[in-house]
Amino acid sequence: MGVDVADLLALDEAMTKLTDADAVVANVVKLHYFAGLPLISIAEILGVSARTVERCWAFAKTWLYREISGEDKSSPA
Repeated sequence: MGVDVADLLALDEAMTKLTDADAVVANVVKLHYFAGLPLISIAEILGVSARTVERCWAFAKTWLYREISGEDKSSPA
């Protein structure tokens, strides 16, 4: 099962936008998703609370999903 190039490009574009919008949140994604570090370790590395990292991770997952899926951000939940 191969990786879809279009999906990788969409992820790269979304990560670039996320980095521009909030570099700390983007760093949480990079360290947790791509590097595989636990959230508690990321908190120590970034010098923030574990709860802050948890909030960043929750926000990033939702933000990236919406960005990649093209879900209309203005439609009511």
